[in-house]
This record gives sequence, structure tokens and C-alpha cells, in this order.
Amino acid sequence: MARGDKNGIWDKISEDAIQINNEKVDTLIKEILDQMNYTRVQTGLSSRKFSLLLGLEPTTFYKSLDRGGIQLKAFLSFCLLFGFDLGDIVNDSRWRTKDSPLREFASHFETLSPEAMQDVSDAIQSSGNVDEKTKERMSLLIDAVKNLKLNRQKR
Repeated sequence: MARGDKNGIWDKISEDAIQINNEKVDTLIKEILDQMNYTRVQTGLSSRKFSLLLGLEPTTFYKSLDRGGIQLKAFLSFCLLFGFDLGDIVNDSRWRTKDSPLREFASHFETLSPEAMQDVSDAIQSSGNVDEKTKERMSLLIDAVKNLKLNRQKR
């Protein structure tokens, strides 16, 4: 199609649609950067070491947080190194900023001793404010986290 063609595809797309798309992309980029930084903090890496790990200059990742963008090669390296599936990026809740308290809760919960985890499970089981189905599911999830932690400690 010729540039400036009145019947071209660009003439059919409204400015509102372009704006909405741009906002979605900007939000996704922010969520990706938030997840990358969250992962950096959780792994105990400095911004400098994280940058180098992703194949960037030492200060590039830190500057990327302010600028709101990251090189595609560094992003793909991040996904490969930390096990993020590219197919899940748009829909997976781990990329959602609003879910960061859930991620933080999970990371802190995992640091509890198996005994403390059992205390939490017992409190849920004895609560009159939790339905039976949720009690059963929570018990299974807490047991799974305890087993995961014990298996990691054996390595």
C-alpha cells in the first residue's frame, strides 16, 4: 500500500486505538521491568552484576528502570536464565504489578521453617472463617511448599 493512501490500513485505525495500544505496551514494559527488578532483588544481585549477567554494560539495567525500556537481547537472556516462558508474559499474573504483594508473601512464606508453616496451616484449619474446600486446598499447598523446601535443603 502506498504511503498516505486514504484507503490504507493506517487511515482505518483511529488515534484512540493507537493510544490504547501504546498504553497497554507501556504498562507491559513497566510490568516486565518490575518483574526483572523483583527477580534481581530476590536473587541478591546488585544492579551492576545483574546488568553484566544479562550482557549489558554495568549501569544499563539501573538506567533502564528510569527510562522504561530494556534491550530485547537482555530481556530474552533474563527469560532464559530465570525460567520465564515468553508465551506466558502477557497473561501470567507474575508479570502483574498488582500481584506483587502475593509474590512477596510467597517469597517470605517460603523462608519459614517447616514448623512455622505447620503453625500457619493449623491456624487456617482451626479458623471458623475459612470454608472446608479452602482449608483442604491450603493444607495441600502448604504441604507442597514444605516438601519443596525440604527437597531444596537436601541438595
